[in-house]
Amino acid sequence: AHFSCQPCILGRAHARYREFMLMHPVSRGLAFYSRRVAGKGGNSGNLLQRSLHQLQRCGGLANIHVLSRHAQMSAGKPRVSKWAFGVLCIGARVSARRRFKATRFCGAAACDYAMKAVVHKKTASHGVAEASLPRPAPGRGQVLVQVRAAAINPVDYKLPGIPIIGGRLQGKPIGLDFAGVVTAIAADVTTLKVGDEVFGNNSGTLAEFVCADAKKVAKKPPGISFEEAAALPTVALTSLQSLDKGQVGQGSRVLILGGSGGCGAMGVQIAKAMGAHVTSNCSAANVERVTKHGADVVIDYASQQIPLVPNYDCIYDTVTSPDSRDTNYKSLAKIALKKGGHYVAINGFLSDWLRLLMPRWLCKSNLVITKHNTEDLERIAKWVEQGAIRPQVQEVLPFSADGVVKGFELLKGRRLTGKLVFSVGQPSSSP
Repeated sequence: AHFSCQPCILGRAHARYREFMLMHPVSRGLAFYSRRVAGKGGNSGNLLQRSLHQLQRCGGLANIHVLSRHAQMSAGKPRVSKWAFGVLCIGARVSARRRFKATRFCGAAACDYAMKAVVHKKTASHGVAEASLPRPAPGRGQVLVQVRAAAINPVDYKLPGIPIIGGRLQGKPIGLDFAGVVTAIAADVTTLKVGDEVFGNNSGTLAEFVCADAKKVAKKPPGISFEEAAALPTVALTSLQSLDKGQVGQGSRVLILGGSGGCGAMGVQIAKAMGAHVTSNCSAANVERVTKHGADVVIDYASQQIPLVPNYDCIYDTVTSPDSRDTNYKSLAKIALKKGGHYVAINGFLSDWLRLLMPRWLCKSNLVITKHNTEDLERIAKWVEQGAIRPQVQEVLPFSADGVVKGFELLKGRRLTGKLVFSVGQPSSSP
């Protein structure tokens, strides 16, 4: 096999790649098989070509030429069937995905297509570090977005502490929400074009570029900044889908627990946009803020009690959680809901999560799992454009590991009344 590659990936990384390709039995089998099926076509040959393309794509090499006619096999023709070599091809694709990630073999800092990111790293201080990663390329149904602003959520610091899941996050960028400009699209994407300003959800948004599914992205509402747009997706989608599950509509009476928090504040605004009468509770310091969000009745939970009469068509609970510091409002649903009313929550106890995993015909779950989709984002964008809802930005932090550490500390303090957003700005390098 003969290889030629770009100068930015020469050196030890290329030597390791070449050694693997020459010595690994799967690769030697591929080399022989490509010689064997040359000019014959067929499904097996097509599978081989896709496998070699996968090796090129996942290996991070810009240009690999496999000249199979020069491949040398041991004396004698191996007695291996086409199907056996087909299995080898599939094995090669899996092996390529696992062994030849661009971050291992391409010196990203020296590559023209490197980007800055803030990643999970358990060996770093506070489990967060800055890194230089290869710029992603959009796959089927995806768009490449130059991130201008990104936001974090409590899940960003909670997931790394979960066994297995935390291990899989190591080395990957942090963040779920973003806003930016589309710089490239896949051939099958027709809803967006290069240059569109967008916002949406994706894993790993604290990076200069992100590849997002076009079905999870929408055009940014005009009249708001990228920082404000990045503050919308998770909290707005969660609140909208919770209120939809609670069948909130014109004239509904809604009780929103925790109206000063991220989801609570957005829930108050969305419920009012739906035409509902909204009651909410919060601390005395935030009563005025929640009133400005549009709540018709605001209750100071320290000095007032929620009326224990069936007044509400829907209770949207953003407070109850396994944390002992939080008030458990689940019992309130039995008292304050009207007949046929709905109690929905964004967190709960272990029993609640187990019920969520069970079949719907067996038991009903009150929890809401956010589903990221363009349709709901467009509904939110329309309300923003009309002035019915407004993003709540608590603070704009620097795009750095120190900035993320500060953000996590603020989230853990549990006294935020808006989103923490990072201004990513222009990329450090461009193609």
